[in-house]
Amino acid sequence: MILQSSSSGWALIVLVAVITPTRVGAGDATTPAPTPDDGQAYFFTWSGTARGSESGDKFAPDAGIPGYRRSTATAQGSAVVKFDRFGTGSVRALRVSESYQFDRYAPAGLRLFDNTYVPYGPWHDHESLIRTDDTNWARFGSGYFSMPHKRADGTWAIMVKPAFEASCLRTEVFADLSASCNFDNKKIAFVCPPRQGSKIGIVTCSPSGEIFASDAGKQSNIVLEANTPAPDFFSKHAHYVGEAWRAGFIVGPDFKTDIDWTITVRRIGKCKIAGMSPLNDQPANPDINDEDIEMGVEHGSDTIDPDSGIAGLNIRVTCDGVPIKNALVEAKVEVQKNTGGHTHDAAGRPRGSLNGTKLSDDKPSIQQRTDADGRIHLSFKAGKAKNHDDLGIAGIYKITATSVRFPSRKAEVAVEAKVDGLSPLDGDPNYVDDVHGSSHTSGDNATAATKQRLSQFANAFYEAQVLHNDQLFFSCKAAKWRIYPLWVIDVSLPFGGQYDLGPPNGAFWSTPHQTHQRGDGVDFSVHRRNESAAAWPADGFNVPICDGYKIAPQGWLMMKMWELGEPKYGHWDKSDFNANSQPWHLHVSQ
Repeated sequence: MILQSSSSGWALIVLVAVITPTRVGAGDATTPAPTPDDGQAYFFTWSGTARGSESGDKFAPDAGIPGYRRSTATAQGSAVVKFDRFGTGSVRALRVSESYQFDRYAPAGLRLFDNTYVPYGPWHDHESLIRTDDTNWARFGSGYFSMPHKRADGTWAIMVKPAFEASCLRTEVFADLSASCNFDNKKIAFVCPPRQGSKIGIVTCSPSGEIFASDAGKQSNIVLEANTPAPDFFSKHAHYVGEAWRAGFIVGPDFKTDIDWTITVRRIGKCKIAGMSPLNDQPANPDINDEDIEMGVEHGSDTIDPDSGIAGLNIRVTCDGVPIKNALVEAKVEVQKNTGGHTHDAAGRPRGSLNGTKLSDDKPSIQQRTDADGRIHLSFKAGKAKNHDDLGIAGIYKITATSVRFPSRKAEVAVEAKVDGLSPLDGDPNYVDDVHGSSHTSGDNATAATKQRLSQFANAFYEAQVLHNDQLFFSCKAAKWRIYPLWVIDVSLPFGGQYDLGPPNGAFWSTPHQTHQRGDGVDFSVHRRNESAAAWPADGFNVPICDGYKIAPQGWLMMKMWELGEPKYGHWDKSDFNANSQPWHLHVSQ
């Protein structure tokens, strides 16, 4: 059916059920009548999104006014349907959540009739629908969900149309239609002011009608084929570019939308066998037609320390709520790209470990069997530097638990490894923040205590140089030296963890830089090939002192840094020295 909106002037194609007892598609003409599955109940779930935009050179056929429109819709829901022997169903429980919003805009007025103009400026519309266990939805049982039926080739199929048309709450922000328009002699046209108004009301809407308009093959009847030889589990996923939301107020290209949806249907109740709890799946139990997998992270362990943190993962496998013993589950770990401050994502990024088993690209997962309560307990640790098992790598780790027997059933959780309390250096005239590198988002992050002590250290270094210049002048009228700021070149990544240098000074996911995990270690450079006003004297650069003698200021500056840095502001740590750049590393006392 077509729903015409009088307020917006555009048409929504609303999906309704078209149930054909003897046919499921154009190529299925020999399908026999449905084989009754008397009294069986099925659990339907669906979710989908659709988004797109269009623009045109004309606002209306008789006006050359540009405009645009953007739209987004999301829909998700579930239902329990019990069919009788005639194939009609009743909805026992239904949960629907839908949301639809669009923005449209034309910069001037629209001529409705002679000498009358209505301003049509920015317009934003948001509609939402939430229904839970509403008995009024029972009429959709036979219209939107069809009974599974057996084809001539022995396979099972089912048609489903999770498209609901109902009252939605609408919030609109739009051009004030009561605003007066004035004639502009220069433009020789009426110009309407962009005044805004808003209103909230109830309208008829169906975001799912947009999303589930067709499958990827543009068939209006969505047909799901069984994933098992019996009519126990059905699923389908579609992702394609379709046509929806054709906006009549714009004469331009068709409105193309990116559509993505998933529908699953499974028979319930088959696993509820008297006296069998738990069910045993070793050897494979034919009564188990499907599995539900849940996975959670123990309280507070969805964020862990990269070095020492452990995330406790709990997996439970059931069928119709009955726990399954000896169900085989595969747990896989992946690291989300561009997380933890790393942007290089070089091959071989450590994936961490599960129950003490170190995972890698070659071995990204482990398999475990459930206990008598259908549970598996796993401990996860973040990936470690390839040459240091005690140095963790920050980032977001995604753990997926998948049923080995029923691979479409899975659950996911995310664990983030990070050091809390780090932030970029605040900046100070007495030190230069020269941290750089294309492989990371930033490397100048420190704790509040480190930033405070660094600022104090830099100020003390500045005052020492001022005092030294005064001594030169008063002892022998020598020219004052230039004041050099401390030259900071590395601290920590934004979430701490292993700060790998990468080629040519190191290797990805490895040290050097083993003392930059927690935002309390600062590297300073003391060598520069060319003289620069920005940071530090060049190697071999000399300045005059008394009686015409010249010395390299670099040696005096290094001596003064060493003297001032420890023990008041921290201690010098030689373990992180790099043979190429030779930084001085000050581990700040916290």
